[in-house]
Amino acid sequence: MITKLKNMSAEEKIFGLMQIWAEIKFNFIYKDRLSKLHWDKLIQKYIPKTIRTKNVRDYYYLLQELVARLDDGHTKIRIPKEIESHLITPPVEIQLIENKFVITNVDKNNEEIHEQKIEIGDEIVSINGIPTHKYFQERVLKYTPLSVKQFALPELLRGPENTSIVLELRKANNKNIKVFLKRGSNLKRSKKFIWKVNRSYPLLKKDLGNGIFYFEIPTFMTEKSVQYFKKEIKSIKKIKGMIIDVRYNTGGNSSNAFGIISCLINKPVKTYKLKTRKHIPFYYARNFFEDKWEWLGPDVISPCRGPKYLGPLVVLINSYSASATQSFVSVLYFNKRALLLGEATAKCTGQPLKVILPGGGVLSLVTSREYYLNGKEINNVEPHIKCVPKLEDIRNNLDPVITKAVNIIENWQRYERKYLARKDGVKVHQD
Repeated sequence: MITKLKNMSAEEKIFGLMQIWAEIKFNFIYKDRLSKLHWDKLIQKYIPKTIRTKNVRDYYYLLQELVARLDDGHTKIRIPKEIESHLITPPVEIQLIENKFVITNVDKNNEEIHEQKIEIGDEIVSINGIPTHKYFQERVLKYTPLSVKQFALPELLRGPENTSIVLELRKANNKNIKVFLKRGSNLKRSKKFIWKVNRSYPLLKKDLGNGIFYFEIPTFMTEKSVQYFKKEIKSIKKIKGMIIDVRYNTGGNSSNAFGIISCLINKPVKTYKLKTRKHIPFYYARNFFEDKWEWLGPDVISPCRGPKYLGPLVVLINSYSASATQSFVSVLYFNKRALLLGEATAKCTGQPLKVILPGGGVLSLVTSREYYLNGKEINNVEPHIKCVPKLEDIRNNLDPVITKAVNIIENWQRYERKYLARKDGVKVHQD
């Protein structure tokens, strides 16, 4: 436990702030947002604020507050690991369901959770006596881009190690109870509690029966996802339909995402175009400030060697499908290779640039914008069919999105004709 937090010199604090000012001023892709915020003047206002911070933690919280105003999912501040390692979240996962803060997973081996009967489906009504929505708005969202507020949910119960938190829960019988959780209890257990967005296994396959196979890909961080996917396709003799679940996949490496796509096509497909800022000092010297852009792409994904799957395909998405996952989904969507089911993906795309700051924190900022080949910008990707779990589904351990996906595959011709048929009548998945 931290007994005394270190401070930084005024010079270090100002230098870190100036790094943020310069990197964002010249590399942040959404230049219009800088104009609306009056970026230079805003930074000037933060100079005395940074100097007055009492320690490294407070300094980085202030930087998070500043950068969150740019409202981009890839543009954020990560506090130093030395500080982060002593900030603990109780083993309780929370999602926004029907605009309620609902517990969707717990560590069943945790004594506090077991003894107080904290259950999946419980609604968190208040935190330390403060209504949860108000607590989230005032204590958490000020440090997070509003466009991706779902990514701030792990911070809702987070706090210094060995401190306690009081929750008021509304149970399924509509009665409220109070529970007490200590941050860091049962930390010595060998198995760590992991939120869905932090899962790192490469692939999970399930045979749903009747020739329908379900593949969950929780991350694109590892090439093993591609290797295992190819191996599974080769091993399955007959597939009537495939479901690929990238809900809660927050991204990774787009080359791995495209590696999966290469197993799902029989001819090359183009990805998307992107643009980035082009800074030419000579033009500044001549007082010529018009934006200059460098256009890149599109890349081409070629079919993989060996067995490929070319049949009915449903891809499950939600608001946590971000970054490389959004790139994965956008290519399938534009090329009409899959029917998308679930919720819109996160507004989090483009290439991030990472900068090390004084004290060990990291600035991440987005440097590009992506566009479909028809010129439309890719902010997020909407599903063909919206399907969202309800509170009752969570309490009954049901996943209506998977159920709907199976129904779509069983009635594929009707859904394909409505959502995926091209104007020329060509269907992408056929030979």
